[in-house]
Amino acid sequence: MPARDANAAVAPNWLGDAVMSLPALHRLGAAPGVSLSVLASPYVARVFLHQRGIDELAVDSGGGRTARIAARVGTLRAAAPDVAVMFPPSFSSVLPSWLARVPRRVGFRADARSALLTHGLPLPSRAVHLVDSYAELAQDALRTVGIETRDDAPAQLVVTGLERAAVRGRLGAGADDGYVVVVPGAAFGPAKSWPEERYRALCAELVRHTRVILTGSGGDRALCQRIAQSVPGVVSLAGETTLGEMFALVEDARALVANDSGAPHVAAALGVPCVVLFGSTSPEWTAPRGSEVRILQHKVHCNPCFRRTCPTQLECFNGIAVSDVVSAVTEILARPARKPVSAGKGLG
Repeated sequence: MPARDANAAVAPNWLGDAVMSLPALHRLGAAPGVSLSVLASPYVARVFLHQRGIDELAVDSGGGRTARIAARVGTLRAAAPDVAVMFPPSFSSVLPSWLARVPRRVGFRADARSALLTHGLPLPSRAVHLVDSYAELAQDALRTVGIETRDDAPAQLVVTGLERAAVRGRLGAGADDGYVVVVPGAAFGPAKSWPEERYRALCAELVRHTRVILTGSGGDRALCQRIAQSVPGVVSLAGETTLGEMFALVEDARALVANDSGAPHVAAALGVPCVVLFGSTSPEWTAPRGSEVRILQHKVHCNPCFRRTCPTQLECFNGIAVSDVVSAVTEILARPARKPVSAGKGLG
């Protein structure tokens, strides 16, 4: 073992990527006698809270990129890791570990940062699932200090009792009657989103049979409010919950419907059945993993294109009919209802 028996990891910056990094972080944290510090942005930090194997969670404060880099340098110097793993492929993600003189700096070779890495892996193809790419990055980091471990535990999220109570308070009467969560937004761009009018039609159909709750980030608030205002009975909590409260909302749902975004990864990590709509992106690269994941995709000549905006008529998403999504959700709702987990499970 090295003299400094500590690892550090720079977390991904997007919610779905953060959840997909959990198996790799578990592998890093499972190394015998080695502690693990995780550096994360406030946007995704909640993902790593209460995770086994993570001994320290350092969350960025405000002040811009320069202040963030300086703070991360200070955190790394204090933690004195022997290995730092950078999951994001950006130059700025590796710079603090280089400035802090971390002996082993492991990451993908991208964004002109190879000279700052001591151990660089080729940027993986998008034909390789991101969970596997992250796991290989973690395994390569451990090999640099002579450790071999195969901790392949799936991603799981921890929800607290306080977060559950907050969500139940927002839902009010009928919180135990069951509901479907619909997440119509996607941060990457409109080419990653099933059209708004189809989400509206979906909600109008689903709300005839079950309660429908819309959620998302603050950036999704206007979209969700438009849908909720046009479909009686649909409620929007978009932008009104913390990330942990969103986890609690999803945890008790009968099902979740969303684009290829962070939300279905949350659902899969909580064991909640989800229907994921893929358009411009690739299930081979970023589909949630789990037995309760249903993928809907209409293959056309140009997808996956990974564009933010579609230069044509969004044929990939327009090929997914509302009836297809309704059928997928109906199949889930026809099963015996999952027992609500909000009654006494998890942290206080």
